[in-house]
Amino acid sequence: SVSGLQDGRKGPGTVYVCAHGDTELTHVIVDWQPFEQYAFHATMAEDVHYVSMLRVEAVEGGTRLQATVGKLQGHPLKRRFYELMMRLLYRNEIPQGIAALRRRIDADLAAGRVHLPSGSGNGQG
Repeated sequence: SVSGLQDGRKGPGTVYVCAHGDTELTHVIVDWQPFEQYAFHATMAEDVHYVSMLRVEAVEGGTRLQATVGKLQGHPLKRRFYELMMRLLYRNEIPQGIAALRRRIDADLAAGRVHLPSGSGNGQG
């Protein structure tokens, strides 16, 4: 679900639910710069929350996606529990997600659904 849209668009103050399997996190957008970056405040549990940012940057030969996750805030015992859970997530699921994204990009390139700009360095474009 999404709420707080501005003229039908996402922006600061927009609230949405990010689902990871059976886990649902409430995200509130705090910074919105389309095609460059956005940041959100995430609530993991009643007393545990953090701020995260995703940034896209053009670099020589492609694009860099940078994800930054702030330190968990809130109740000390609950925070420690979620810190351990997130370590497991980053160790296992994040690399798998990056590999899946790479496969999707490669498939889209191979099917001609997207094109790399000329001069991107890999011979396609």
